[in-house]
Amino acid sequence: MDVKRTAPFYLKLCCIGVLIYLACTFILVAQNILIPLAFAILLSIALLPVNNYLEKKHFPRSIAILLSLGLSIVVIAGVIYFLSTQIANFTTNIPEIKKNLQEHYGDLQQWISSKFNFTIGQQKQYLKSATSNLKGSGYLGQTVLSLTGEFVIIILIPVYTFLILFYRNNIQAFLVAVFPERHKTKVNQTLSQTRGMIENYLLGILIEMGIMAVLCWVGFLIIGIKFALFLAVLAAILNIIPYIGILIATIFTLLVTLGISRNMSDLLWIVVLFIVVHNIDTNILKTLILGSKVRINALFTVLGIVIGDALAGYSGMFLAVPVVATLKIIFDQVDELKPWGILLGGEKVDEKKTKIQNRVETLRHKATKRKKIPPPSGRDTLSE
Repeated sequence: MDVKRTAPFYLKLCCIGVLIYLACTFILVAQNILIPLAFAILLSIALLPVNNYLEKKHFPRSIAILLSLGLSIVVIAGVIYFLSTQIANFTTNIPEIKKNLQEHYGDLQQWISSKFNFTIGQQKQYLKSATSNLKGSGYLGQTVLSLTGEFVIIILIPVYTFLILFYRNNIQAFLVAVFPERHKTKVNQTLSQTRGMIENYLLGILIEMGIMAVLCWVGFLIIGIKFALFLAVLAAILNIIPYIGILIATIFTLLVTLGISRNMSDLLWIVVLFIVVHNIDTNILKTLILGSKVRINALFTVLGIVIGDALAGYSGMFLAVPVVATLKIIFDQVDELKPWGILLGGEKVDEKKTKIQNRVETLRHKATKRKKIPPPSGRDTLSE
């Protein structure tokens, strides 16, 4: 008897729940190994076109990998240097910002005391009891361990990236060999789609970050906000985290503006600016740049980010979207898992989309039809 076909859905669901629990437990235990490996896979896929170009120019594979990896390190170091200079300029004004925020906080305490008969002493006692759990030596120890873990990740990523690129043919051969021969075409197709999705995602978020930074920078300059460039770049970086990142950027920008500006109307204009930029990003940039390659609905995007944060902190939040998108590609290729792919996917009803989204998708579809897409084969999809 075929157990997989006759087993009731609730039994399958229980097995899936157990597998998810075991997977989450494994990630928690082995995250110091898995997190740098996951980042290395993303980086290796991003560097694959450069590496392939260098190999076509008759560079040895090891030299091509070192050159492409060195180029990426130079670019990342340049970005870090730019951010460090902006942060250094910002930190020199922190005492002034802190002083102004304390004045605003005192005004707020006076207002609460007069309106709600809740004295300033009672407010301080309440806040003291609410924040007491955040203090102590254990918190400091966790912070040190967290910083140490991040340092280990930074060291291991280049090493893993080099080895993944060097042995990529072996890795693909292994992934094809573990499945029956009749599934060879589908496995190669899944690998090709996954690689294309990750490349599209990484390139898309870089372009999206650049456009977001420019939009926010111009908006801050028009409003007259100090540290416009720093706040714009920070907002663009935080926007990598869907939905949650733009909210964090808005709150941080409001606090900084409250500490350096006496014009309360600036706060309103900042909120309006972020709402406009977020709508442009959601309805135009993500559709135009990312297209349908990373089409995950908002529920599982946010859920994936929350789970990623719980399992691996900020690294898990960044990895959540490509991991969930990869799972959707796998689910769509396996007949028995297609319902889960539908569950993760975006809205299918075109009437609920905006006119801009429908127009952009129509243009993308016409452009795709003009391209000659070769049928999937057993070629080296990771090396092409």
